[in-house]
Amino acid sequence: MNYEALVIDDDPAIQDAVADILDSLGHKYDQARSQEDARRLIAAKRYSYYLLDLELPVRTDRGFPRIQTGENLLGEIVKRRGEEKAPIIVMTGHGLDCPDLAVRVMKKGAVDYVKKPFPSTGNTLDRAILEVLSSRKTENQDPSTAPSKPKAATPFRAGEMEFLPDRVTLCGAVVVEGRTRMRKMLELLREKRPCGKYVAYSGEKLAAKLGIAAGENAVSEAVKRFRDTVVERLEAKGIVCGRKDVLLSGGTGYRLAESIMIRGELG
Repeated sequence: MNYEALVIDDDPAIQDAVADILDSLGHKYDQARSQEDARRLIAAKRYSYYLLDLELPVRTDRGFPRIQTGENLLGEIVKRRGEEKAPIIVMTGHGLDCPDLAVRVMKKGAVDYVKKPFPSTGNTLDRAILEVLSSRKTENQDPSTAPSKPKAATPFRAGEMEFLPDRVTLCGAVVVEGRTRMRKMLELLREKRPCGKYVAYSGEKLAAKLGIAAGENAVSEAVKRFRDTVVERLEAKGIVCGRKDVLLSGGTGYRLAESIMIRGELG
């Protein structure tokens, strides 16, 4: 999002310091040195946020700066800024000698208060700006477009693997699409031995049965991609699955976990 600020301060050194900070953040800005300048700019355009020094003169190069002038301008900005309620951050060198000032300006509509000279750590002006804008973005977000709160993850214990004509699903998630090499491997591995356990095949034997010229290396690569897909697709459904929770390996070879239940006919 592109942000544009109105910086209101009559001190050229502070104007330069704030300009450097906003340039660093990539934000555009206009500058006003008096209540009069600020009124003219506020009437002409809308801003994403305001940086307001309280001790201001009414007119540029004329009159004495007063805290009351800044407070009056704060009230005007609150009334003028419209429905979007662009945040106002007060900048002042009177934070320590006027402890009630912060409370007063916050009640009048400021959202944060940064003392001058700007601290280099802690509540820096950069940090105050970013935190205020982030908070405002969250508050204004349309509830219908806000990301839903993720459900608590469920560990994978067992799952139904269904063979459909154009895909294979596990726990309702598509883990194989089309008549791929992995689909053919699963069709072999879904068979059970007389004892009721799933059959096991070495990579070399699977390659031979399926006529895979590249041999067991190609089988190993297909298994790796399948395991990655299973982990990713089940995670999207809120299920935490280990890479070897579905398709086991080692010992006698590749085999399906006993927790997998098979549905669907062979194509």
